[in-house]
Amino acid sequence: MALASEHTQNALRELAVRLYSISTGDLESRVQGCIGTLMKAIIPAVRNLGYTDFMKDTGYDFITLKEMQEVAAKASRHPDGYFEMIVKDRSEKLEHWSRGCTTLSVSDGMLAPAGTALRKTRLNGHATN
Repeated sequence: MALASEHTQNALRELAVRLYSISTGDLESRVQGCIGTLMKAIIPAVRNLGYTDFMKDTGYDFITLKEMQEVAAKASRHPDGYFEMIVKDRSEKLEHWSRGCTTLSVSDGMLAPAGTALRKTRLNGHATN
């Protein structure tokens, strides 16, 4: 999905937050290794954004650049050659894609994903669609 999105800082930030959340949400070392490899590919571009704090999709907490770098440090090869080839391909493409994410989009609707997440959790304490 990231590779098909516009080359914006917004898209890069969103991808970095999602990769971080996947890594910390799944304790399987193989998953963390794959996600770390993907994060490692984009971390130079994330660092170039100049931010140190990134809001989580819930809107209640922040992830630091340091925490994202810790996820990237978990990069490792996957013992299944099939997954290894996919992760290698995607990480190379994401590295190239992330270097082009230099503009910030302030068009209408750019905060919609965060607003939607907040609205879902606040309505009567239950998630709604």
